Amino acid sequence: MDWTACAAFLLIHLSPRVVYFNLTGSMPLGLYLAIPGMSLRRGDIVVYDPPEKARALILARNYGDGKIHPFIKQVGALPGDVYCIMDDSFLVNGEEKGTVLRFDSQGNPMPVEDGIHMVREGTFLPLGDKTNSLDGRYTGTVPLDSIKTRVVPFVTVWQW
Repeated sequence: MDWTACAAFLLIHLSPRVVYFNLTGSMPLGLYLAIPGMSLRRGDIVVYDPPEKARALILARNYGDGKIHPFIKQVGALPGDVYCIMDDSFLVNGEEKGTVLRFDSQGNPMPVEDGIHMVREGTFLPLGDKTNSLDGRYTGTVPLDSIKTRVVPFVTVWQW
């Protein structure tokens, strides 16, 4: 038996509060290490429980493996920040952050809320690295207390 693979398996499964594994293409695939403490900043990567809106889409549309897993996304906006969805453009504090998709890969309409939105106290706006990420573009803000931990990439690769 390959001891490296065995050690990696044990580390992932016996230490879920230290190591997280991302299986989706919205962020690089691979292992992320928990970094507790410190204040939250835009651009930090966090592990959080997905909001009800995301859970409903995952179950109704059978996204991924059809199960609910914690999400790994970047902090795109914090309380007091403003994000805007107009046409297909997505901006945070006036800075273009990408686009939104009106339909998913199966042709289903996405729940895009056009307009200007402020991130309220006690919430944050999660963002993936890709437009088709099930993130704040489609689910809005998420309570800060749903964050399990901040993480940093340890061993990751982009899925093309």
